[in-house]
Amino acid sequence: MRKTLFLTILILSVVVGWFFGYINFPFIDQSQSFWVGLIGGIVIVWLVITITNARSKLFNQSRSSLKAKLLLPIVLTTLFIAVLFLWAKNRSLKSSISNFNKQIPYASSISSSQQVEFLAIMNSLLDTVGNELKSSKNNTLSISTIGRIAAFSNTIGSYQFISSDTGIVKKVSPVKGYLLLSLIHMNMDSSSFTQIKRQVSFAGAVLRNVNLSAYNLQGINLKEANLEGAVLNGTNMSKSNLYGANFAKAQMQNMNLSHSVLKKANLDWSDLSGSILFKANMEKAVLRNAKLNRTDLREALLNDARLHSAILNDADLTGCELNNAVFKTANLSNAKLVNVALLRSDFSYTILSNTQVDSTLLVDIKKWKIYGEGELLKRYDITFDNGQSCWRLQEKD
Repeated sequence: MRKTLFLTILILSVVVGWFFGYINFPFIDQSQSFWVGLIGGIVIVWLVITITNARSKLFNQSRSSLKAKLLLPIVLTTLFIAVLFLWAKNRSLKSSISNFNKQIPYASSISSSQQVEFLAIMNSLLDTVGNELKSSKNNTLSISTIGRIAAFSNTIGSYQFISSDTGIVKKVSPVKGYLLLSLIHMNMDSSSFTQIKRQVSFAGAVLRNVNLSAYNLQGINLKEANLEGAVLNGTNMSKSNLYGANFAKAQMQNMNLSHSVLKKANLDWSDLSGSILFKANMEKAVLRNAKLNRTDLREALLNDARLHSAILNDADLTGCELNNAVFKTANLSNAKLVNVALLRSDFSYTILSNTQVDSTLLVDIKKWKIYGEGELLKRYDITFDNGQSCWRLQEKD
């Protein structure tokens, strides 16, 4: 009898333990929830057995006692309500954490004490830079100080960032962003700042909504940096590493981005009107709804780029590689689309009125395997523009 009772208690305890582990008992580490549940199950089962024995005795002593009859149901109902409350509380807690993470998408991969330490070291380093610039006649920095800045940049910790669009995990650093902004606003000789850009990596810097208009940032390393909503009008970022950087909704008019690496960069809803992107590497870049009016995209690499609904009026794409690029619903009116590679590119519902093209485009359209070719052949004719000595697409009457 005792063995059967012991086995019953053990089985019930394991079941209760599994249940608490399954619902992820609130405020308890998930890896420990089963054992906490198992101990709690043993206590609950023993409690139920004790109450049952007590009820049985009371019931035998007084069969007419209403309290004795209702004791066990009341206790079991209370336990059931308590479990439901804890489960609901746990779901609410998870929901709150999820909403908090959405509002603040940066989850620290290093401790807050380390962040404070980084900031203290950086402030001390910036004080050294400021004092050195004040004592220098030409506002130059010594090689050793520039080396210290580079060494510090390499030790700065990062946060883990999960893109809500792609789910890709990236490492970003608000500290690097603060460091760059501090250095930019110092009265520093251009040659010293050039040396900093060559030696110091600002990869992953957080620069959301900053105003860096008209600055010379040529050759800077901002790989996977977050410049969402930044104002960069007239800024020189030629020959820079901008791989995977986030420029969503950024103001980038009249920028110099020639020879820069913008591969896999996010430029959704950005305004690049009048910018120079000569020989830029923009493969797999995302430019949905971007403004590219009057941009110089000559010989740029746009293979696998996504330009859904982009505006490219008067843009020069001469010599571009556009293989597998998507121009669906884009506007290329008055653009130059000469000597380009268009294998499997998508021009579905694209506006190409008065676009300058090769004279053989419509003849070779099947060779390129262009998506939307039927619509292009049905909608456009190629005519010779005597004034410009070039061939253009004209809408059929």
